[in-house]
Formats: sequence, structure tokens, C-alpha cells
Amino acid sequence: MSFRGRGGNRGGGGFGRELGVFTHPCENQLVCKCTTEKVPYFNAPVFLENKQQIGKIDEIFGSLRNHSISVILSDDVKASSFKENDK
Repeated sequence: MSFRGRGGNRGGGGFGRELGVFTHPCENQLVCKCTTEKVPYFNAPVFLENKQQIGKIDEIFGSLRNHSISVILSDDVKASSFKENDK
């Protein structure tokens, strides 16, 4: 999973930064362990490696060096379609 910083969804040309890995679903959201030290922005779009947008960052929790996020999924994406450690 990757995200783009401020500026919103600019379309296909930009490259995102790796965000983290999926750990588990929570209701209709994903919980992901961040693999980067940079803390993402709230409402930043979240993409798969194939550049498909899957949702937006909802909550950021944990310490600065060990943080996780929850992702609100887009209408066409289901939390059950992800496996542990998916990127």
C-alpha cells in the first residue's frame, strides 16, 4: 500500500510512498502497520501497488516510531479481500 501526501489524487503520473502492510480488518475498515517513519496525513488516498485507489486514511495511532493507521475503504473494495501482510 502506498499513499500520496497533500494535494489529493493527481491521477496516474505521480509515485506514492510505501505506506505499510495490512494486519487485520475492523468492521468495514483496514488496519495497517506503517513501514515508514513518516506519519501520513489524514484523508490521504491509499493505493495498492498497481495504483488502484482503495480508500483514504481515517485514523493514525501509536507512537511516532511505531504507528498504525485505519483505512476507510472505497465502496467497491471489501476488507475480506485482503490477507495479512499484503502491501
